[in-house]
Amino acid sequence: MLTNTSKMTVSGMLSEATEETSEELLADAAKSIFNIVNTLRGDDTKFTDVWENMATRYSMSAIGGLVGGGLATGLPGYRQARVA
Repeated sequence: MLTNTSKMTVSGMLSEATEETSEELLADAAKSIFNIVNTLRGDDTKFTDVWENMATRYSMSAIGGLVGGGLATGLPGYRQARVA
C-alpha cells in the first residue's frame, strides 16, 4: 500500500510531466500561429521545425517532468519521514 509520501510523489511526478508536455505543445501551437499569420501577410519569416521531432521533444519533456516532479515532492517528504 502506498504511503502518503509515495502518493504525493507520484502525483507530483504526473502533474509536472503534464505541465512540461503542455508547455511544449503550447510553444508549438504559438509557432504555428505565427507561421500562419506571416503566410497571410505575405512574409517569408517562418519557424521551420515546428512539428518536427514531436515524439522526442514531448517524451523528453515528460521524462524531465517525471524526474523533476518526483524529486521536488519526494525529497521533502523523505526528509520529514526520516526525522519523525
